[in-house]
Amino acid sequence: MSAYYNNIFELKNISYILLLIIIVIQLRNIYIGDSKIKSAQTNSILVKKEIKLPIGFVLVDEEVPNGPITIDREKDDGTKRKLIDLVRKEEIKNHFDYSSFEKLENSLPKQEEYICEIRTKYRPEVLKGYDISCPEHYVIKIEKSFYGRYKHDKKNCLMDKDKEFNIKSIDIDKDCGEDKTRNIKELCEGKNYCSITVTHHQYKDKCPKISKYLHVEYQCIKEEYIKKEKISIISFYNSIKVNTIEEHSVSEFYQYAKIHGYDFTFENLNYVAGRQIYFVKIYNLIYKIMEGLKYNKYNWVVWVDSDILVLNPNIKIETLLPSEKMKKVNLIVAYDYWGRKDICCGINAGVIIMRVCQWSLDMLMRTITYAYFNPEEELRLPEQIALNNDLIQKNETEHYVVVPPEWFNTRKIVKGSFLYHIMGGPSDEKLKIWHKFLNDTNNGQGWNDLTNEEFRKQVLDYYELPKEKQYQIRLQE
Repeated sequence: MSAYYNNIFELKNISYILLLIIIVIQLRNIYIGDSKIKSAQTNSILVKKEIKLPIGFVLVDEEVPNGPITIDREKDDGTKRKLIDLVRKEEIKNHFDYSSFEKLENSLPKQEEYICEIRTKYRPEVLKGYDISCPEHYVIKIEKSFYGRYKHDKKNCLMDKDKEFNIKSIDIDKDCGEDKTRNIKELCEGKNYCSITVTHHQYKDKCPKISKYLHVEYQCIKEEYIKKEKISIISFYNSIKVNTIEEHSVSEFYQYAKIHGYDFTFENLNYVAGRQIYFVKIYNLIYKIMEGLKYNKYNWVVWVDSDILVLNPNIKIETLLPSEKMKKVNLIVAYDYWGRKDICCGINAGVIIMRVCQWSLDMLMRTITYAYFNPEEELRLPEQIALNNDLIQKNETEHYVVVPPEWFNTRKIVKGSFLYHIMGGPSDEKLKIWHKFLNDTNNGQGWNDLTNEEFRKQVLDYYELPKEKQYQIRLQE
């Protein structure tokens, strides 16, 4: 009898264990199902980013970790602002539409494209590619890619290299080519948008005299959660002193980045001393873009000159970013006009908002070498004119947008502006202008009223304008 009860007891224990396993599995499924929402909602709450203090800087007040910073606490004059005091809590949160996100399908129907090979002597870097993209909150998943031509295909890419129909170049008895899935995965996988150029420079031609294409099968897969943009802000000054406009600028952007969860880097070394110091900007941007591409650390990089201050710390960088329709736009810069014919109608490089992508890297490389290939040009504002002229000469219109200077490059301080660029003149004169503003406005109170929602409407209304009605730039000397 005791053996009988022992068996019953063991069976009950096994039942309890099985029940516990089932409960654990169910809880795991619930957790996985909710993880997308939880992951996204975690990003919607202010979590102050741990940013290292720039080299040589300390907190003005050790008891105020979210306050201003200085290079000399003993000599600091106490005029630096604590930006968090000007920020409204509702502006810090990310207002994502989680309910709409959760209703999206996990994947969209599979698609395929036949991208015709471009037969040309020109390198692929200077050719326009073929674009594949997914809707917002979806990324590309490459299923298959084949370079060559399928047998008896009389439908796709019918013209030969001379743009003439030639039956011999398309009607073949067996598939000719090779699998390129790995290559295209490397180029496009996990991205929302991708541009593909097909030339014989990139792939070994195993089918000479045959009209070839790249056949790509792909699918748009929903992201696991709503992703917050990864943004890095960078600035430079190589001889910073206490109580200067440059020190104020570093203090403000350090705090601003911390408030909104951005990365912030302040560089103080001119490591290419053989060139004008203005080009340090471009070298640092190249480094940041490469770092972002290699380690997937950033989606956007923002350059700010060391004489720029934050008028409205509530405004996020995301508010200025391109809309869903503007997948090809990789650069946002402000218009510059001094009312002089010799310095008119170009970009101002004081603030540069740049997407981390190959286009940005290529464009920066051309900018940094522009003077070598155009030695006859004076380039009075060297890096700015080099960037401006390269955009025009390479006809990069679809990849950049020039925005009103009032947004973040205003010379004359106006309400509603995000940033204030006190450009031109000696550092001490710039500091006087900034101190006057702080004294007249009680440290900027009342200049931070514009909300992200209001500003975003302005931004999108401008982006919706036809290109010819937006600010236009022209070649500079």
